[in-house]
Amino acid sequence: MDLSDKIPPPSSSPPRREVSVWSALRKRRGVVLPDDERSDSPGLYVLVGLISIGLFAGFLALLVVPPALAAHLVIQGGRNARPLLRIGGFVVLALWMLVMMWMGTRVMRRQAPPNEEDAAEGATPSPSETPR
Repeated sequence: MDLSDKIPPPSSSPPRREVSVWSALRKRRGVVLPDDERSDSPGLYVLVGLISIGLFAGFLALLVVPPALAAHLVIQGGRNARPLLRIGGFVVLALWMLVMMWMGTRVMRRQAPPNEEDAAEGATPSPSETPR
């Protein structure tokens, strides 16, 4: 049995390796450079995304849970004739309102005018502060 007819002759080109779909797409699109040279890990993008989802859920809980707890305490205090529960509900509601008002004043207050030192260092003014 002669195997010479089943073995292909050696070629001058190296053997062809299997090309994945992703590498073919990268070659077609070209090399994609990241926005920031420090961002070389796709796992970090996923981690930051998961943290932002957690922060968003925490913010929503901050808005919803204290009033719901206060309402629960007030209602249960009224049904069961327990005045301390009612007082506790109103205290929780008052504390939540104070925190919301404090946060609102911090967010909505007018920005301080820029210092001359900041302008000398190259700080750019906000669009509302630029002359027209």
